[in-house]
Amino acid sequence: MNNPKPLDLEEWIKELKEKAKKLEKEINDGWKIEKSGFFISIPTPKRFIECKEKDWEVARLYGMMKAIKEIKQEIKKRCEFYLRYKDNPSLLWKENPKYRKKLKKFGITEKWVSEDCDELYDWEDYNEWLFKLAFKSVLE
Repeated sequence: MNNPKPLDLEEWIKELKEKAKKLEKEINDGWKIEKSGFFISIPTPKRFIECKEKDWEVARLYGMMKAIKEIKQEIKKRCEFYLRYKDNPSLLWKENPKYRKKLKKFGITEKWVSEDCDELYDWEDYNEWLFKLAFKSVLE
């Protein structure tokens, strides 16, 4: 198992950009046509294949960078969801009726919500459930 550490997507993107830039330089160097005297040296088929493979790797790295940016947006949405409803099951009840059946397992009912009893209860189990709901695909 890896050591736990904070999630730093910007650092990850930076590392991918550095790898892509290095590969792009290697590709550009591989395509250089060299002149020496009366002879012109063009890339060999082997060098052509190597450059194309590096091209694909660069495209993959840029694709990963785009995916990371999209993942970052999704994580942000999940955090906002969790923080909005943390310690506030009445709001979740009102804004997301599809979770009412689950909320009833925590003793949340229509009457509870109408009386605004959120502050009278220890929400540790509810908050844990909410966190798992918000980040279920990450925690599976």
